[in-house]
Amino acid sequence: MNASRSLPLLAGAFLLQATSTNAQIGQLIPITPAVTAGDVDEFAISPDGSQIAFVGQLEGDSTDQAYLVPITGGPATLLNPAGVGDVDGGVVFTPDGSGVVVRYGGGDGNIDNQMYLLPTDGSQAAQQLTFNNFNVFDQQVSADGTTLFYADAFNDPDADGDDLLFATSITDAAVIPTPTLITPDPIAEIDTGGYAQVGADIVFAGSLPGEGETRFYRTAADGTGTPAEILIWNVPTEFGFDIDEMAVTPDGQSIVFVADLTTDGVDELYSMPITGGEASRLVPTIPDFADIGPFVISPDGTTLAFQADFQENGVGEAYVLPIAGGIPVQVSRELTDLAYNADVVAGVGRIAFTPDSQSVVYLADGRANGVNELYISEVIPEPTSSLLAGAIALMAAARGRR
Repeated sequence: MNASRSLPLLAGAFLLQATSTNAQIGQLIPITPAVTAGDVDEFAISPDGSQIAFVGQLEGDSTDQAYLVPITGGPATLLNPAGVGDVDGGVVFTPDGSGVVVRYGGGDGNIDNQMYLLPTDGSQAAQQLTFNNFNVFDQQVSADGTTLFYADAFNDPDADGDDLLFATSITDAAVIPTPTLITPDPIAEIDTGGYAQVGADIVFAGSLPGEGETRFYRTAADGTGTPAEILIWNVPTEFGFDIDEMAVTPDGQSIVFVADLTTDGVDELYSMPITGGEASRLVPTIPDFADIGPFVISPDGTTLAFQADFQENGVGEAYVLPIAGGIPVQVSRELTDLAYNADVVAGVGRIAFTPDSQSVVYLADGRANGVNELYISEVIPEPTSSLLAGAIALMAAARGRR
């Protein structure tokens, strides 16, 4: 987080608290065995909204494992085979909900950090999907469930260790698949949350040699063709900037991303047309000490949810705001009354919308310091126009102090 704290009162002036008496805010999703003896690292919500798959360490575990639990809470079902070692690197569902893809070691040749498809029926069977000798990460499954996309430095053409994007078959389990390179080196250096599927294409954040992730490109998902740059018109010239996470709206018309495009070193939310154009800041102003962290777009394309430290430097909360931008509404339970700096945890795979776009699930250490558990909050409707106008006026008055 940015170290400066010159505007400690601004957060209370511009953000809106979720105070509706009818809304459920920050309800714990209880899991057994107890999470208080372990932790939850990343999670995903099933396509039908009934279950949560997560990677975490529960009571009795010596390492992180993959589990499934009802979204209302209850007993956790182990998904990966027993004794596989440490499971990490995220979790994603297949489109039909019948399986999840996670990362661990101990497969063919005992290669660490490969991707496996695990059935959600609790049978603890596993299909190994990648066979590279590097650390694969940031997995996504195609809309038809046949292809796995992932990042890795394996077969880097320039041998400079850049993480590139690959695709491999999920359905052909009879042979060891040869991965297809999607993003070419040197314009690509894929970070977690650095690409998105758009129909038959991939949009990704890349760079030219010596840069951070400062450009967007679109390329065919089958690895054919040459990536075409998507131009950001208002690129700062006085300092370099980095694109940290990105996503494409469900209608395929806009790119939403986190970057320090306005102020060097301060991460904020932006949106721009997918064909290129001016990047618009979605939260008009934020406290000088704050950064906006990972975000997700609601399935219906109307709302963003994100993690940020708007109230206290380095202490996160969860917020929502309209996809077009506006005044953030805090939807995480207030944690400032605890005897420690409890917060909503930053990171890709740690905040998500339910499929109906009505609730946000997030991770926070709301009961024990540093022990992250699952919480769920209903999405609060956007504020009335008069309240919104008043808040924007406050922000406009304060903006000159940034």
